[in-house]
Amino acid sequence: MKYHEILSELIKKSGKNLKNIANECQGRGIRVDASYISKLQTAKKPPASDRLNRILAEVLGGDPEALVVAAYREKIPTEILEKLATGTTG
Repeated sequence: MKYHEILSELIKKSGKNLKNIANECQGRGIRVDASYISKLQTAKKPPASDRLNRILAEVLGGDPEALVVAAYREKIPTEILEKLATGTTG
């Protein structure tokens, strides 16, 4: 599952709106706009930082590691992912 799909699913399951999510993130020490969260969930922006992903997962009741790992999969270049999958390094 792609990062934005996981995030969208978490948002939907939480029943929270984007403004509430942004406010809860701010209460946990990270400022984020609702519009940015919207862009993350629609894949209009690349995955967020580890810190924001962990806080988003907490706020949404999801697994922080799942969101962080999904973000890394999209950030890592395809050729590196292929090498990791096949076990080749050269």
